[in-house]
Amino acid sequence: MRPLLFIILTVLFSIAFKSDNKQADQIIGDWISPKRDLIIHCYKENNLYYGKVVWFYKYYPTQPDDPNGVPEKQWVNSIVMNNFFFSDNEWSGGEIHNIKNGKKYDAYIQLINENSLKVTGYVFLRIFSETTMFSRYKELTLPAFN
Repeated sequence: MRPLLFIILTVLFSIAFKSDNKQADQIIGDWISPKRDLIIHCYKENNLYYGKVVWFYKYYPTQPDDPNGVPEKQWVNSIVMNNFFFSDNEWSGGEIHNIKNGKKYDAYIQLINENSLKVTGYVFLRIFSETTMFSRYKELTLPAFN
């Protein structure tokens, strides 16, 4: 009787773990900013989630780089989302990096639906926060600007 109970509990636990893993992996893919000027690729490594810049649009070609940030020529492939883990329907425990000014913020990320991602960065407490919505980017080509 005990071996049967053990097998049933093991199967139920593995099913629950797999569905949680599938939900956690929904963040994986490309996400574009609201201004459509930045695409972040989210990926998983060692059960943590990261994001890197894969494309950006430079509005002002003559504007100098911020001396505190990463030079624009180095933005592509810069890691801007570090060490997030999935728990309680959100990715948290990580930080986001504003490469324009070099500042880092604690953050949490929530999936609103399969195509909308809410990223909230904060300083010290979540009540001191700023939120940005990203949309899943499914196009085969990069955005064009006029």
